[in-house]
Amino acid sequence: MKLLKPFSLFFSALLLTANVYSAQPSMDDNKTDIELKPTPQVTEESVQGIFGNNLETKDPLLSGLLLAIAIDHTSKGSPHINEEIGIPYIVERTPLYWGKELKEGNEDIDVFVNNALLLLFTEHSISDSNKVADHLLNKAANKGYWPAEFYIAERNLLTHLVQGGGSNHRLLPDEIKFIADETMDRYNTCASMGFPICKFRIGFWLSSAESTFANGISVLRDAIGTTLNDRRYKDSLDTAVIMAATLIVEKGAKAGIDKLMRDEYQKLLESKIGEAESRHTQTESRRL
Repeated sequence: MKLLKPFSLFFSALLLTANVYSAQPSMDDNKTDIELKPTPQVTEESVQGIFGNNLETKDPLLSGLLLAIAIDHTSKGSPHINEEIGIPYIVERTPLYWGKELKEGNEDIDVFVNNALLLLFTEHSISDSNKVADHLLNKAANKGYWPAEFYIAERNLLTHLVQGGGSNHRLLPDEIKFIADETMDRYNTCASMGFPICKFRIGFWLSSAESTFANGISVLRDAIGTTLNDRRYKDSLDTAVIMAATLIVEKGAKAGIDKLMRDEYQKLLESKIGEAESRHTQTESRRL
């Protein structure tokens, strides 16, 4: 991922803020007495009746949002555990219910997020639906819902801050700096909640600068550890793990990673590449 040149002018200053999350408790470390409430039991047929097969998206922005919502809902320390956010709640109460709540001015986080999910994952004739969904998720993010913060950060990065982004509007340097500051703040927030995609983003950004390379490697090692130790991620983040492990193997010595530890990452790298090749072979066999 190549950063736009104007963004790199502000990058050094931004990197100084990228370690904020490391001093914060993650959801895994946050000991509370909150018990996970049961998720509504809905059938696959009822889900497909509303969303079709759109939830099986290959768009990393959308799949990342769904993953973040699921992780938040299944994390004991989540500050949003008692809110009815996500696909099962949309199906149980019906899209009409959530649309009515929004129309009547309900500004609860679950109303914002569930209506955004309906706009992003269902077939409809609403014009500018993605912009409306972004607006709703921005409202949820500003009310402290970290999966929405992750979505806004990813959208900013992919639209405005990397080469080949989707923005057709040429931004001024001050505008880029504002977006970059906001993006880093939002990544820090979701990283503080333990979400590894945000850790990977921050780690790769830090490691792209010589002065913060060692910190970046440390964040990437943390991101790899979180991913491997939490079965909820399965193989969903293997690409990020492979990229991070490759960087550690090839350049980790600069960050003080000894050969013995680099060899362990080499083993991990070979294992993940082997698993990816095996999955690819199985997929091709099924197609035949």
